[in-house]
Amino acid sequence: MIKSCQLELDIFSATSATRDIIPINPVLQHPAVARPVPFRWSGPTTFENCGARTKLADNLSALRVLCDLQRDERPATPSEQETLARYNGWGGLALVFEPDPREWRDEAQELETLLTPAEFSSARASVTSRIAWRSY
Repeated sequence: MIKSCQLELDIFSATSATRDIIPINPVLQHPAVARPVPFRWSGPTTFENCGARTKLADNLSALRVLCDLQRDERPATPSEQETLARYNGWGGLALVFEPDPREWRDEAQELETLLTPAEFSSARASVTSRIAWRSY
């Protein structure tokens, strides 16, 4: 019993540099993993003054971060959390889903590479324009 109390005291007195690291479990021998950090905005939080180009760039950045996190199987860093928080959906970005998106071509191609066909179809179905409902 005394050992468990001492362990709890040791954990709560850890320095901030080591407090966010989960130690290696001696029984299972798992490597140390960073704990998720609660998200707090550090920059501006308004989106109403953003244009479609900025919103699309934010969405693509968030998808890139999400792909990295899933591949690496790790939680997001505070910087990545801010990128993820700027994701704003596809509702006003119907132009990127057109069969020939013209000036949005590069972004549309990147979107198709970041999403599976089912995810792309779901994103296309979420836009508010009838353009997205056309069959390709």
